[in-house]
Amino acid sequence: MWHKNGQKAAEGAYKNGEKEGRWTVWWPNGSINSVFKGSGVYKAGKKVAPLPKN
Repeated sequence: MWHKNGQKAAEGAYKNGEKEGRWTVWWPNGSINSVFKGSGVYKAGKKVAPLPKN
Protein backbone atom coordinates (compact mmCIF):
# COMPACT_ATOMS: atom_id res chain seq x y z
CA MET A 1 0.00 0.00 0.00
CA TRP A 2 1.14 3.56 -0.71
CA HIS A 3 0.39 7.04 0.61
CA LYS A 4 -0.88 9.63 -1.88
CA ASN A 5 2.54 11.33 -1.75
CA GLY A 6 4.24 8.19 -3.10
CA GLN A 7 5.70 7.01 0.21
CA LYS A 8 5.10 3.38 1.19
CA ALA A 9 2.19 3.06 3.64
CA ALA A 10 2.23 -0.63 4.57
CA GLU A 11 3.96 -3.89 3.70
CA GLY A 12 3.21 -7.43 4.71
CA ALA A 13 2.09 -10.82 3.46
CA TYR A 14 -0.99 -12.98 3.68
CA LYS A 15 -1.20 -16.73 4.03
CA ASN A 16 -4.57 -18.41 3.57
CA GLY A 17 -6.20 -14.96 3.65
CA GLU A 18 -4.69 -14.02 7.04
CA LYS A 19 -1.81 -11.68 7.93
CA GLU A 20 1.40 -13.67 8.30
CA GLY A 21 4.91 -12.64 9.30
CA ARG A 22 6.23 -9.09 9.64
CA TRP A 23 3.85 -6.22 8.89
CA THR A 24 5.25 -2.71 8.77
CA VAL A 25 3.25 0.54 8.57
CA TRP A 26 4.84 3.89 7.68
CA TRP A 27 3.80 7.50 8.27
CA PRO A 28 3.42 9.68 5.12
CA ASN A 29 6.85 11.21 5.88
CA GLY A 30 8.51 7.78 5.48
CA SER A 31 9.22 7.00 9.14
CA ILE A 32 8.01 3.68 10.59
CA ASN A 33 4.77 3.96 12.50
CA SER A 34 5.47 1.57 15.37
CA VAL A 35 2.44 2.74 17.39
CA PHE A 36 -0.12 1.77 14.77
CA LYS A 37 -1.91 -1.41 15.81
CA GLY A 38 -1.25 -2.98 12.39
CA SER A 39 2.54 -2.98 12.76
CA GLY A 40 4.00 -6.17 14.22
CA VAL A 41 4.56 -9.87 13.68
CA TYR A 42 1.55 -12.00 12.81
CA LYS A 43 0.76 -15.71 12.87
CA ALA A 44 -2.48 -16.93 11.31
CA GLY A 45 -3.92 -13.39 11.35
CA LYS A 46 -3.19 -12.67 15.02
CA LYS A 47 -0.53 -10.27 16.24
CA VAL A 48 2.00 -12.31 18.25
CA ALA A 49 4.77 -9.74 18.76
CA PRO A 50 5.48 -6.04 18.35
CA LEU A 51 7.44 -4.83 15.37
CA PRO A 52 11.15 -5.64 15.89
CA LYS A 53 13.43 -2.62 16.34
CA ASN A 54 15.80 -3.72 13.54
